[in-house]
Amino acid sequence: MSIPESEVKARPEYSQPNTINVSVELENALTRAISQIPHVTPVLEPIDVIYEFLDDSGLGALAVNALCQKFGKLVHQVQTEMVKTKQNIPRIAADGVIVSNNQEVILSGSFLSVLENAHALSGENGVVDTGHFLAAAMVYDSYSEATLTAAGLSQPNDPKLADIIRNFTDNVRGRRIRQETAGGKIELRYDQLSPALDVKDVPERIVNLLEQARKGLYRELIVKNEWLQDTLSALGSHQLVALMTDYQEEAEMLVQELADQLTRDKKGIFPYASIIMPSNAALSEDLEGTIRESVSRARGGILVLPADSRLLDHRIIITAVSKHQLKVITYAKDKDWDQIKAPFARRVRVGELYLNPPNQDELLEMISSRKRTLETQLSLPNLKLIINKSALLEAVRLAIRYEGVLGVPATVGIIKIFEQAANNLKFAYSGIRGLQKKGVHKDRRIDPDDIFLAFENITGVEVHADNPERYLTMEGELRQRVVGQDEAIKAVSDAIRRAKSGLKDPKKPIGSFLFLGPSGVGKTELAVTLAEYLFGGEDQEIRIDMSEYSERHTVSRLFGAPPGYVGYEEGGQLTEAVRHKPYSVIDFDEIEKAHPDVWNTFYQVLDKGQMTDGKGRTVDFRNCVIVMTGNFGSEYYLILPALREDARAEVIETAKNILLSSPDSRQRQELLTALGTDVTPEIMKTAREFIEGNISQQLKQVFRPAFVNRFDAVIFFNSLTPPDVRKIVDIQERKLNKILAEIGLGISISDKVKDIWAQEGYSFDFGVRFLERVRDKLIKDPISVMLLKKKFKSGDTIIVEFEDGKIVFKKQ
Repeated sequence: MSIPESEVKARPEYSQPNTINVSVELENALTRAISQIPHVTPVLEPIDVIYEFLDDSGLGALAVNALCQKFGKLVHQVQTEMVKTKQNIPRIAADGVIVSNNQEVILSGSFLSVLENAHALSGENGVVDTGHFLAAAMVYDSYSEATLTAAGLSQPNDPKLADIIRNFTDNVRGRRIRQETAGGKIELRYDQLSPALDVKDVPERIVNLLEQARKGLYRELIVKNEWLQDTLSALGSHQLVALMTDYQEEAEMLVQELADQLTRDKKGIFPYASIIMPSNAALSEDLEGTIRESVSRARGGILVLPADSRLLDHRIIITAVSKHQLKVITYAKDKDWDQIKAPFARRVRVGELYLNPPNQDELLEMISSRKRTLETQLSLPNLKLIINKSALLEAVRLAIRYEGVLGVPATVGIIKIFEQAANNLKFAYSGIRGLQKKGVHKDRRIDPDDIFLAFENITGVEVHADNPERYLTMEGELRQRVVGQDEAIKAVSDAIRRAKSGLKDPKKPIGSFLFLGPSGVGKTELAVTLAEYLFGGEDQEIRIDMSEYSERHTVSRLFGAPPGYVGYEEGGQLTEAVRHKPYSVIDFDEIEKAHPDVWNTFYQVLDKGQMTDGKGRTVDFRNCVIVMTGNFGSEYYLILPALREDARAEVIETAKNILLSSPDSRQRQELLTALGTDVTPEIMKTAREFIEGNISQQLKQVFRPAFVNRFDAVIFFNSLTPPDVRKIVDIQERKLNKILAEIGLGISISDKVKDIWAQEGYSFDFGVRFLERVRDKLIKDPISVMLLKKKFKSGDTIIVEFEDGKIVFKKQ
């Protein structure tokens, strides 16, 4: 429950001062909060400051500790909830500015209200402490109150939260608090005051980006020169330019960088008088008035607006644009744009500019050219930081590879990583207790280890350097999941090692493979294992079912329909997936079922490592592994079980018919003679040569030689033997143990049960495709019933045995 507003505003004569004195604890928290806020939207929220002072010894931290003790919580649980809020809170700017250490940071409306009312709470002393700030935040910032509630420090309609915090603020009148200790009462004094913080109103909510750029208010941004050139070109020939991007931050960075670059246009080649951008808050509060003022200030320049048809189709804006009084830049997601532009597209000339993300080489070149500027930006007057070249490379790799994890485009993510790395070093040098992070060394150089730690701080994902030596033992890693396919694993590993050693064509994908063999023998499993081994997770595999592309017209679904055709807005299923996962294994399943026109489109991918989609955007495949799987010719594998001594008559007859229908050869005669006899290594070698030779002939009939020759390797997969299936069952058992370990259980399955599992889960037609289904029926389903009946508890090991003709489950 919040403190009643009448209590917080206890002094009606209070008016906002020009200067507010704050305690040392609050000053330190403010300084740290300012260093942590995003540079793209540098807006300070109350929750940022509260998070920072929880580790201090000030009044706010003591209040939260008291709450934690009362409700049986830990401080780090509260901090975890605050991190979630900090990441998701909408940061709306232009309500106030705070100046500290000559650094100017925009305040949110909530922050200004909290600070003003915290000052009112501070009483005659007039020094705002962390406790005053926390008490005011419980009333004037809904996010702060909701966060403490979510952390379990209060309950709906429970007045205890407000009471405890208010008691603490009452006790600090006169700058002293009392705290009980085991040895009696002690008194803690807070007499030292920090330098004053200047607080001033910002009367305007409409920003002239060009004016701010002239004042040097923008920090270093990473923007492709191509974007700037294309934007200026588009503005020259269109009245409205739409920047098409999945990330608003990318468009905002481009506009800010455009303003910065225009300040260097001393000869007036691009004579734009202003770049005006109204805030979302101003548009929400007074749409009509904000539009009028924005248009008035943007005459002779550029007006930047969000992609909203209510704004872009507004009569005032349309009139000004039609009369060539100003240009408009907007930004939108590609899939939304056609619907947004429909009302006004015929009345103004609209240009669309796709912000193709930079590839790894381009981003490395961009960040390298700005290295000195970035070092200056990250440094302090008494702490000059230097960025190692190897750190640049690792930051680029992480920003592109884990763009989805970072939640921002790579051009933003790389700055975010360096800022975190710099902050870690600043904390290490500061000497402030509780700020140092583990693994940070006092070294003014930002090296790869600093980059890895910063990335882990931001995302929670632990990463390491890509050690080239690990590819020397690649086969052993892959064999832990893929059984019975040693030749396939060796061929794939050789190709990957060629790529990682720098011997591959840099224009081509990392590797391209054609996997051939019967169903259920490990083709897809090897693709998934490669994704995890190379790119850190199974979710880095992109699987495309090629049976969905059997008609000629379906090509457009894969790469995107051209303008004017159905599906243009949606983009291509393949190209969109690769744009969002540029580091991935792409598995084209059952490639033979696709239309031949689809095969022809892959020449560009296999040769040049890139593809142009229906919207003219270039999609980079050079950091991908291409895998195409096929099942054609799998009937020849039916010969193998017929070679066994215990082969059934119908199996032998089927194999005999297959052999007789194939061209006459020495191998065919040897295999006909060997049907139904014991398999020897010589016969097995002959059988493999015969099978692969006939499938190769079929391959030539299905695909053009020019297509097949573009793969790094054509790999034939073996049929699985009973020992192979048994090994796969062991792997499945280990997976099941991991699942049960999450609920505190273990499992031990007898050899007899595993044999039954292997026999029922394997068939020659489908391989081990049904192995998991049999596992569920034999083991998981009975265990799930027993768990619901509470027959097992945490700490138990489930023993699975075969007794009296059935599978039984016991507790150890």
